[in-house]
Amino acid sequence: MLYNQIYNLDQVAFALEGLKDAQKTMAAMKAANKDLKGTMKTVKLEDIDSMQDEVIDLMDVSNEIQETLGRSYNIPDDIDEEELMGELDALEADMDFESNSVPSYLQPDKESNLDSELHQLVMQPPHQTGSSAGG
Repeated sequence: MLYNQIYNLDQVAFALEGLKDAQKTMAAMKAANKDLKGTMKTVKLEDIDSMQDEVIDLMDVSNEIQETLGRSYNIPDDIDEEELMGELDALEADMDFESNSVPSYLQPDKESNLDSELHQLVMQPPHQTGSSAGG
């Protein structure tokens, strides 16, 4: 019998604890509901739709600007990359043939030959250099 009484008291305590938890939950839900209602007064669906429409319009304008800036002039849209590479290879082959694989800016200048000029200066007789230095 004592066990039944203890069991009954435990059941009442458990029920009371459940009710207190329910009260806390209800209070939290009421506070959240109140906050949501207050926030919903400041946010309007029409404003969100209008803002999204503006963003879409701005993105369209931005895309048009990017397309305009990226436009290629006098270049056809149907360029064949393999054909271009073939032309580039042919140009390179022509350049190699004309200059024997040495670019023109690296080829020796035919008008001035520094080695021969140096050789001439060294081979001059001393009296020619002495007369100009002593005069």
